Amino acid sequence: MPTPRQEVAAVLLDGEMYVLGGLLTGGLTSNAVEIFNPETNQWRTGVALPRGIHHGSAAVLDGKIYSVGGFGAGQPIFATPIVDVYEFDPQQEGWQARASLPSVRGSLFTVALGGRLYAIGGRDVSNSNTNVTVYDPQQDQWSSAASLPVGLDHLAAAALDGKIYVAGGRVTQGGGFVRNDDASFVYDPDADEWTPIADLPTARSGHAAIGAAGFLLVIGGEIPGVFGVNEVYDPAQDRWFALPDLPTPRHGLGIVASGDRIFTAGGGTRAGFEATGQSEVFNVLGEVSSLPQMAAGPDITSRLVLGNPGPDSATVMVEFHSGPEGTDRVLSLDGQSASQFQRSIEPEGVVTLTTDPEPSNVTAGVTVYSNAPLLGNVLFSGPLGFAGVASTRGGTRLFLNASRQSAEGADSGVALSDLSGVSGNVVLTLLASDGAELAQAEISLQGFGHTARFLSEIFGDGLPEDFTGSLRIESEGRLGAVAILVRPGQFATLPVRVVE
Repeated sequence: MPTPRQEVAAVLLDGEMYVLGGLLTGGLTSNAVEIFNPETNQWRTGVALPRGIHHGSAAVLDGKIYSVGGFGAGQPIFATPIVDVYEFDPQQEGWQARASLPSVRGSLFTVALGGRLYAIGGRDVSNSNTNVTVYDPQQDQWSSAASLPVGLDHLAAAALDGKIYVAGGRVTQGGGFVRNDDASFVYDPDADEWTPIADLPTARSGHAAIGAAGFLLVIGGEIPGVFGVNEVYDPAQDRWFALPDLPTPRHGLGIVASGDRIFTAGGGTRAGFEATGQSEVFNVLGEVSSLPQMAAGPDITSRLVLGNPGPDSATVMVEFHSGPEGTDRVLSLDGQSASQFQRSIEPEGVVTLTTDPEPSNVTAGVTVYSNAPLLGNVLFSGPLGFAGVASTRGGTRLFLNASRQSAEGADSGVALSDLSGVSGNVVLTLLASDGAELAQAEISLQGFGHTARFLSEIFGDGLPEDFTGSLRIESEGRLGAVAILVRPGQFATLPVRVVE
């Protein structure tokens, strides 16, 4: 960004990111408006705000940008909260004053939803507040909505699937910092009601939030220090999980979402003043597939082969889930040890990752995230031979072939990977060739966890010495599954069928 600044507001209009106002290094207040075009990867100067504003908020409604509240120039830094509201119409190339906020507020967050603007939280000179006010552009009027359950400033909020989510923020009393709060809430505009959701894992303030691909991403923040964490909330399961960190930890940054990309700009690189113009993009990888089994050991090697049949380059993140029921164990691939690997695959290209030798045998489930559909399989080889495992996405009920011939030293096993992210029990039922139930067992599988076991381990004395039949697998969440037959001199995979 041409002008390094922090405590900015940012919006997306007509496919471009507008970054408004902020604080320059040294604490001077800016009225700059700079515009980033993702297609050309270039910045240009926009029409400046009518006044310098920092810790402000902005939203887009009906093709217009609204700048709402914030702090004006003055010392100390939070001495001049404002009520100013400005509207920018790109057809007229100018800012116009609109109805002021009912009370002075800075460090607030404004969200557009259902044809209205919701100005949420913030602070005056001394204290955080719980105010939620709603702007009607047709009437040019503000009205009150249900208050936040907790007074917060420097908070983060975003609209997602017709609701507003607030995650964390700062509590200020008497002009002094009290704490960062991890409280998170969802607002239903139809009921005019706030409901608590799972707490933000990392309490922070000065962070940014955006709704994308059905999730709420909460990025950056400060105190103590500056955060690069990228924590993501899944409303369907009321849970948080972590995605790759922001490369440049920052607070007071701007954020917008465009298609499958999230753009960040500006911010402070240390708590207090250290403005940056750094801009970075995060790719949302919405395509998910599972390869339920990899193996590595003194004599076993696996190769993960991913192909991109599409006409455009694909961004890929490979994540491993190894150890019993998903406990962490990092595999080493191509001399690099990590639980996640990121790669780019050229159009119609292929990338191969090969396991390094392990001192003892270890198995892993593989989840592949990408921004385009991929083809994938695992080839693993050892003293007995080799086998290929194709990409499999299962439902909640699976059937697979299974057999055991103890005189021949043959046994079959099953590898399972959870795709739902929710821990739960998996019920396995051993079926004879005529469909009769022979034995049943339960395995606890962690969210995104993995397990690989022989039938003899799963069923113990309930497994006949000589057996040919099938295995029924039932779970609350979606699974990836593969069955492997091991006999002297041979690895083989057995077919899996998904039952709706």
